[in-house]
Amino acid sequence: MQTQKLLVLNYLENNDKITSFLAFSKFGITRLSAIIYELRQEGHKIETVLQTDKNRYGHTVTYAKYLLKKPQDDPVKDGI
Repeated sequence: MQTQKLLVLNYLENNDKITSFLAFSKFGITRLSAIIYELRQEGHKIETVLQTDKNRYGHTVTYAKYLLKKPQDDPVKDGI
């Protein structure tokens, strides 16, 4: 059985983004931000993008979308 941290990391490596709603729906993860924190502490480059949208009641909500920065996304390569 994979840990929640590995589930999130594998998902980010194979998909472009993850949100708290997606993490809960897909994996039952309720504290995605804590897992993202741990992954960052291990050296993974994860970007947070805040999204604003309307919920099903028409209220404006803001939520975080997390993206894994892959080496080819980094403009600074090989210490240049």
